[in-house]
Amino acid sequence: MLGLWKGLGPNIARNAIINAAELASYDQIKVSLLATGLFGDNVLTHLVAGLGAGFFAVCVGSPVDVVKSRVMGACDLASQGKGSGVQAQVLCTIRQHLSPRLCFLFLPPLPTPHTL
Repeated sequence: MLGLWKGLGPNIARNAIINAAELASYDQIKVSLLATGLFGDNVLTHLVAGLGAGFFAVCVGSPVDVVKSRVMGACDLASQGKGSGVQAQVLCTIRQHLSPRLCFLFLPPLPTPHTL
């Protein structure tokens, strides 16, 4: 039963970071679009601002999402003498991917319709 609560902390952190990034970037993008004079306060402006905010939120939240997924799907690292929790997963991820692939570890996936 306690396994259901395993990823609660990382999931809350991920959601807080993504929501903060999306809310702040949406307003900034919308104000910038309106300031250009090419966009009025209409559906197109809100759509473009939403797409930009969704992309920015995915870029900011992707590293946190990687750690969250690894924490939620991790075996018991404490029994292996590697520690436990988020810090151990971050270190384990860095050790596993410390190669030329490291720069691709945190690339965001393509935006999906749920970010609109």
